[in-house]
Amino acid sequence: MSVASTVTAVTLGNGKVLAVRTYWEPSVPAMQGELYDPVIGSWSTTGPMVSTFGQRSVTLLANGKVLVVGGYNGLYRSDAELFDPGTNQWTATGSMTTERAG
Repeated sequence: MSVASTVTAVTLGNGKVLAVRTYWEPSVPAMQGELYDPVIGSWSTTGPMVSTFGQRSVTLLANGKVLVVGGYNGLYRSDAELFDPGTNQWTATGSMTTERAG
């Protein structure tokens, strides 16, 4: 069986790159955040993401955190979560008023 995958990446203020990957194994979506450190040329995983669905929008905010919103898992989503590079953790934040995919 094939696995579909999408990746969205953003460069953080500290020079690392946050890659948010969505992959589907037979009807089971999963989200994964990984950090690439170009100084040492290696990848590491982030803390677990809050939501598990694809086609999300990823935006670097002025405060250095990353906002991930929307998505699709058979229905359009209004969920949102924040990644904090200081703690390497994801937290849920307020939902959008309208469901959409990135």
